[in-house]
Amino acid sequence: MSEKIFYNDTLNLSNYNLSYDFFYNNVGIDVQECYPSRCGFYIIDKNKNNYIFIKILYRDLSKYLIIFDILEYLKKNNTNISETYSVDGKKYFFDDVNEEYYIIFKLTNGIYKKWIDFDFNSVIYKLKDFYQSSSNILNNLSNFNLKEDIEILTIGNELKLINRYFSNIENIEKIISYKQSKSLIDDFFDKNKEYMKSELFEVREFFLSKEYKIYCEDHKNIRFINGNLSNKSFLFNEKDCFIVNFYDSSIDLFAKDIAILIGNGMFHASNQELSLFAKNLLKSFNYNEGFHLKVISNYLKIYNYIFKCFNEHYIQGESCKNIIIEDKIKEIDCYKQKQYGFIKEYL
Repeated sequence: MSEKIFYNDTLNLSNYNLSYDFFYNNVGIDVQECYPSRCGFYIIDKNKNNYIFIKILYRDLSKYLIIFDILEYLKKNNTNISETYSVDGKKYFFDDVNEEYYIIFKLTNGIYKKWIDFDFNSVIYKLKDFYQSSSNILNNLSNFNLKEDIEILTIGNELKLINRYFSNIENIEKIISYKQSKSLIDDFFDKNKEYMKSELFEVREFFLSKEYKIYCEDHKNIRFINGNLSNKSFLFNEKDCFIVNFYDSSIDLFAKDIAILIGNGMFHASNQELSLFAKNLLKSFNYNEGFHLKVISNYLKIYNYIFKCFNEHYIQGESCKNIIIEDKIKEIDCYKQKQYGFIKEYL
């Protein structure tokens, strides 16, 4: 059957085509093992090669094809990143049965390290090499037919996110106002809503500032970034460390990537360790280190764990199933205090 072109805005994440025939005949992989992962499915073929199998919307095809082009371009100068996967030049796969699209990232053989075993210093040089390999990303766009105005260039999206958080806070206030009695999480929200608004006003002022605009106009601060750095963004084997999982990647400020990794590691490392990691990594880049750190601190405020938790509970309707509310509140409050101390003392 020929491939259909359609515009579906709804991604059904619960209905993957995991049949052996689909993988073997359409994708070209002889699958032996398959496990769910955060973004899709982790699969292993008969030769023990590893892959991440991801369902995507048709409208996002062009974005992922560009990501694959960039990864192939960077791979020429940097061997410590994961490979793309294609068959006879085809980089995405269409499922005739469910009429949905998939992409695949091939992973280097290795293991993920748990946060308890993760050493931030062990990835500094890998990140430095990764960012340096795309140091001319906006100057050499012709190498992979990339234009600055396409979706993968995400600088400036901060203001959209800030406005959405403001809107979410207003909506949550309305939700709580209609309740006859408040829950513990409702009271915790009321206690923190002014704090959240204050944080958002502050970061919005920064991202609208002239100094931030000048920072963004300097192409030296812009790289191809992973977009969701965590301990699961690195694979380790006996010989080396590899950066993997580029399904959230974009062209943006490398300081944003650093902030995301620090934020994700906030529960798992001391503030001193996180500060040393950031400053040692920034030594590799020619710019005012103090302003790099200011950019990082504002990204940390945007990606504050408290926004994510309230958003999941009220807006997305994930009602903390199997979670003890009191423990969740303590966890959020702990993160809030640790993040505040980190920014105040170390940034």
